[in-house]
Amino acid sequence: MVTSRIISWLGVLATVCTLTWAGPALALTIKPITWNVVGLDSNDVTAGPNVFPIGARVCNDGATQISADTYDAKFNWVTTNTYISLSSPLTLPIPALAAGACQDIFFEVTITPTKAAYNARAQYTISVVYFGTTTELNPPVVTPSNREIYVEYLVSQNRNAVDGYIMDGVDVAPGGEVTIAVGQTFNLELRAHTATQGYEQLEKFIDLPPSIFRVNKVTSTYSANSGTDPNAGNKIYADGCGWVNDITSPQYHSNESCTGVGKYGGTITQKYNITVIGNPNNLAKISSGALIYDFSGSSYHYNSDYSAGGLTFIFGTPPEPTNADVSIKKVVTGTGGSAQFTLVVTNLGPAEAKDVVVTDPATPGYTVKNANQQSWDGFNVTLDASNNLTWAIGSLASGVSISLPVNVITGAGGLNVANVTSSTPDPDLVVPLSVGFTIKSAIIGHAFR
Repeated sequence: MVTSRIISWLGVLATVCTLTWAGPALALTIKPITWNVVGLDSNDVTAGPNVFPIGARVCNDGATQISADTYDAKFNWVTTNTYISLSSPLTLPIPALAAGACQDIFFEVTITPTKAAYNARAQYTISVVYFGTTTELNPPVVTPSNREIYVEYLVSQNRNAVDGYIMDGVDVAPGGEVTIAVGQTFNLELRAHTATQGYEQLEKFIDLPPSIFRVNKVTSTYSANSGTDPNAGNKIYADGCGWVNDITSPQYHSNESCTGVGKYGGTITQKYNITVIGNPNNLAKISSGALIYDFSGSSYHYNSDYSAGGLTFIFGTPPEPTNADVSIKKVVTGTGGSAQFTLVVTNLGPAEAKDVVVTDPATPGYTVKNANQQSWDGFNVTLDASNNLTWAIGSLASGVSISLPVNVITGAGGLNVANVTSSTPDPDLVVPLSVGFTIKSAIIGHAFR
């Protein structure tokens, strides 16, 4: 039996939404996605973690694709502290972004392992600048200025722990080794657990230096999932209780800064899609810890197997990948009786997706405006007598995202479904259409005015 799955940009299960036509949005937006609380072991500052990712999500809310080598993300210190430093490059490139697509950018902050660093703080922002410069955009695209990194006392305990990994379908034990190569894109799954009921605040991540790794996608699932963070499923940080992430709040450092009740944790599965972008120091291997740390009971805790439960990445020749993670999203722009559907198709790899076909069947409520669709974007596109569109994409390389525009005349509201299929196995969901084929769908409800 064939079923469909509603897919958002990150491949996370989403709900059908109803949109009203509106004008084009601001081309780029940016918002923080990580917890600002970092720390050192409360007893031995040399025993635990001292490197933390600080990240932001950049989204293309415009109607056209933004090419690579156009923008960078830049880390800005608003105030400085001797014990808090940036250990990644000051600017990191933003890859090509299709209309409606987003990219998470992670910088790396290092805390000096000394007791004097406890309670240290430093304010920061992350902004979008023009590629290869530090020139800010006008108007600026920047995260809020009332955020700061704060160094807490972290208590080592056993109730948070790493259970294992899966890399491109192969099980890897905690503390194991995996082979990577520059230019490779791979899927990596972290499996871990916390206390059964979860915690008010939870962040978990594999230490992935930004000069070597680019995280293309993160999805997180929890058996304890009672929080109210709408993005907990697509980032490394889950805010279960409404953290007051604002230094002007009198509760910011009081351990009482939750505004609600909720928890995340239990059995955790966190899936990454990662590209190896370089090896600037020509390393033979790199060891990365896996940190699972939380706020609960008025204190902060981290997994005692942080180092032992991590991974060692060895630079070499990895096995040829066989799976491809293909997704589809629909972006809508337009006013009055005209609109444009832009289908964003992405292959997050690691393998090339073969025999890719995109279909957008006719729906009562709109009519395709273009009489001749055959030349769209260089793909073999057909528009049949029943108003059905089919793109024969062929092969889609790992890491590539394409935009397919559909100009329409709008009428009454309706539900429109666009599908993407591929003969390459997909790790997120495999639903047979015919032998070897998979399907994913972008579904959108629309209302016109």
